[in-house]
Amino acid sequence: MDKNTEARLLGYSAFYTPMEVVRQGVSMALEKCYQTPRFFLDPSAGGGVFGKVIGELAPYTHRTGIEIREETRMEAARHYEDFKVGSLLTHFRGKVALFDLIMSNPPFHVWEETVTAMLPLLTPDRGRLILLGISTWGQRGRSANELFTAHPPSRQWRIPGAVSFTTGTTDSRDYSWFIWEANGNPAGSWLTENLPRLESKDRRHETC
Repeated sequence: MDKNTEARLLGYSAFYTPMEVVRQGVSMALEKCYQTPRFFLDPSAGGGVFGKVIGELAPYTHRTGIEIREETRMEAARHYEDFKVGSLLTHFRGKVALFDLIMSNPPFHVWEETVTAMLPLLTPDRGRLILLGISTWGQRGRSANELFTAHPPSRQWRIPGAVSFTTGTTDSRDYSWFIWEANGNPAGSWLTENLPRLESKDRRHETC
């Protein structure tokens, strides 16, 4: 990845999620949450890695992707039946759209807004929202409990080991998948489990 591309990605708070990290998360979603989803949404599609993995593991699922960066259109659109360039927070405003699975790695600064905007789009009873994020959100001195007071998740899947989102660098923070269910979590607390440890090479992004 050249320096100009890296600078543009940083401007959007955009990073490439390693393929095998996504594959492990999607596999868990398909195994533990429910039967094969009929409609899938990636609200922060990037280069299309989530759409690609869903297409491989659940090929009969209809995939929708949204990405704010026009430059990714050619790369990402081939992994979704329906692909739009636009803001994940405004595209579905005022529309009726129900998805069995919404899964993505959105920019961290819009996490709370993303959860609020995406939960109403879940299919009643069976819908799941799954986002990749920092396990403890320690960089801002806030715990996940504080961050998700309004909409607590029902589960957290921790990813053991460091994850690299840019070529040649490793993030020192721990990452997890957070899962919300369409019917909410009245208890306010959630179950946490560690995923099987991926090999270090599978936790690194190497190419765009």
